[in-house]
Amino acid sequence: MVVAAVSPAAAQIDLSGEWAGTFYEDLPHRGGMQLGDYTGLPLNEAGWRKAVSCDEAVVATHERQCISPPPTGTLKVVTTNLRAGDLRKNGVPYSEVTTVTQYFDRFSAYGSEWLTVLTAVDDPKYLTQQFLTSTHFKREVDGSKWDPRPCE
Repeated sequence: MVVAAVSPAAAQIDLSGEWAGTFYEDLPHRGGMQLGDYTGLPLNEAGWRKAVSCDEAVVATHERQCISPPPTGTLKVVTTNLRAGDLRKNGVPYSEVTTVTQYFDRFSAYGSEWLTVLTAVDDPKYLTQQFLTSTHFKREVDGSKWDPRPCE
């Protein structure tokens, strides 16, 4: 008799469950920055000129393509083929040649389950260097804090 146990491959991570954002980093930037505030953004001259000519009514749309998890166990998502748009709501641009790479890591710490999303934006047209942000989420025990309501 042969018994085989089936388990997820080492590179797979389980992202199911209820997650709540813990927006400690970049808190002032959540919900948008003021027009003209480009603090911490690695804009080159072309990016700065585009940002100062921002039309506040413009809303960006994203197109995404995913790549499978690398052997490290981190889920890696690479986004290409973007339409030019705004990196921030204050008019800081990204171009059509931008690549967005995100790394999703799930881990345990301080008695809780955590999810960290590291986002790297590469745009040779408007940025002088890679723009990095990280976002952290804490897993909730259940969905009791989630109370979606219909749009009116």
